[in-house]
Amino acid sequence: MGNQRPTPGVDEIIVSPPWGQRYCARLDHTVTSTPARLVVTFGAPGVVGRAVLFPGCPGRSYPLCTQCFDDTRHLARTVWAGLTLRDHQVTPGPRAAG
Repeated sequence: MGNQRPTPGVDEIIVSPPWGQRYCARLDHTVTSTPARLVVTFGAPGVVGRAVLFPGCPGRSYPLCTQCFDDTRHLARTVWAGLTLRDHQVTPGPRAAG
């Protein structure tokens, strides 16, 4: 899969490694250099998701710190019935010697 992010489906959010995304997307966190710990990518919203997802979010990826991800996940699960969160974070394995 390399550095290509997986594509989320309808009513789906994918969580993946930050891959070079240095800082959290929240403005005050960017200013204070809060590191991104993961990236969320929003899929197309279904009927319920259309009412709760900010315009412009579907198909976009956002680097987030742990706090912002927890807040986003909590809000999404509270108001977006049928949401699926897929975790594509990979724990790095040992590097080959050489």
